Amino acid sequence: MESKNIFQTIAICTYNNAESLKITLDSLKHIECPDWLTYEILIIDNNCTDHTGQVIEKFSEVFGQKLRCVSECRQGLSHARNCALENAWGEIVSFIDDDVKVDKHWAKYVSLSFRQYQPDVVGGMSYLIYPDKSKPSWITSELEIFLSRLDYGNKPEVGTEKDLFGLNFSVCRKTALEIGGFCTDLGRVGNILASGEESDFLARVKKNGGIAVYEPRAIVGHIVDPVRLKKSWFIRRVYHSALYSQYKKQSESMKNLILLRLSNLSKIAAHMVKALMLGQYDHDHFFPQHLKIARIVGEIRGGLKIT
Repeated sequence: MESKNIFQTIAICTYNNAESLKITLDSLKHIECPDWLTYEILIIDNNCTDHTGQVIEKFSEVFGQKLRCVSECRQGLSHARNCALENAWGEIVSFIDDDVKVDKHWAKYVSLSFRQYQPDVVGGMSYLIYPDKSKPSWITSELEIFLSRLDYGNKPEVGTEKDLFGLNFSVCRKTALEIGGFCTDLGRVGNILASGEESDFLARVKKNGGIAVYEPRAIVGHIVDPVRLKKSWFIRRVYHSALYSQYKKQSESMKNLILLRLSNLSKIAAHMVKALMLGQYDHDHFFPQHLKIARIVGEIRGGLKIT
């Protein structure tokens, strides 16, 4: 940032998640900011039909003029994020999800990273907050990534090539507007588990010579909805992740990739059919195979540009 003082817009895009939004806004009451940092909270109401409006009204009494709300009628997270970029007053726009708890030092370390490294994007660490503080035994550390757990260690990474997650994703507003914001063909739409918009955004930033930073001291906790603790949810999530990872790619080798994935799919299917015929099929045992099938089908549909 060129100026000594920094103005940070904390942008929360929300859709029918009023109870979790309460927790997020309550955590923001406790953030500690140095005297050179000014912030606002900008909520983007993406067609909410629950009691989100009442929650916002309640916290307006807490934050006063620091809290604003704008509406975005075009459904979808990318539309809502672009609306935030257009309406933000800050030079930094920090996107957090409406179901996170923000560490009290989060804003300070985000802004410090921008002051120190002059980046275009800063992504922070995130941990998971499970219902009743208990994690199902079948959820591995690899699966936790799909719940938005991100931990690349305790050292900042300047110029990182790693993925940074949207629940804790801060951008230079000027850069974001220059590259056209977030791709509206990608990203969550209502309850559809689409994704890929942050990866696409980062790719365009880097193509233009921009820099991304992983800042481990900028920490949020992600509140895990019980709905996401079902194997069927993970199958859907893996499918959509694979689908949109291929959707934007333009590659001469896509045909070969699809043929390879079809070969893999046939082998997995043959293995499962054999187990069924021998009476050895067990849903829990074959859950990893279900995830592989979801990923392969997603990659094939994405490669064929079928959403």
